[in-house]
Amino acid sequence: MKYNKAQHVESRRSGGWKPTVGDCFKVNFDGAFSVHEKKGGVGIIIRNSEGEVMGTLATSISLVTNHLLVKAIMGVKVLEFAKDMGFTKIILEGDSISVINRLCAH
Repeated sequence: MKYNKAQHVESRRSGGWKPTVGDCFKVNFDGAFSVHEKKGGVGIIIRNSEGEVMGTLATSISLVTNHLLVKAIMGVKVLEFAKDMGFTKIILEGDSISVINRLCAH
């Protein structure tokens, strides 16, 4: 699968959900981490330009020791899920700008 370098990166803090233009799909994601349980979680939703849900994923991550590891795993899961669903033109949107920047750099 070929990915094009991101032309635009935005954080969820820049406002509410906005539709995409054309045949792009928006991939929203978020993660959580529990220090005491050493567990994390990832949630992903993919929507088309009309806001219709095209796919969702919620999964837990066991035996993680910190939030940075959850973010790294989350980044991999976001791209794997989009790829597995057959989406090649995606816009990433989440509250972790560091994850978005790293994903767009590769």
